[in-house]
Amino acid sequence: MLPRNMTVRDYVVYVFAFHFWKHSMAWLIKHPFGRISESQRYYIPVSEVPRATREAQIIMAFCLAVAAVSAYFFSWLAVWLWTLPRLVGEPFMRWIRVT
Repeated sequence: MLPRNMTVRDYVVYVFAFHFWKHSMAWLIKHPFGRISESQRYYIPVSEVPRATREAQIIMAFCLAVAAVSAYFFSWLAVWLWTLPRLVGEPFMRWIRVT
């Protein structure tokens, strides 16, 4: 799935998942409001857009609740157990999948 003429820079950008994080954050913000891109509409039928929007709203509510509870208790536990492993693990998983 990777291009054959990939440079070292392209490889590093792919492994560190910059494109993935950029799109994931955009989806996390856009989907709860029903804004689904044309490329994603290819995979999500029009009849399922309300369901996808509702699921995205539930996920966003959960994330905001975790952030609020963490802020209330001045706890970094969510960052250490949820966010940090994802940020550190994604490049390693991509590296493994590429090799």
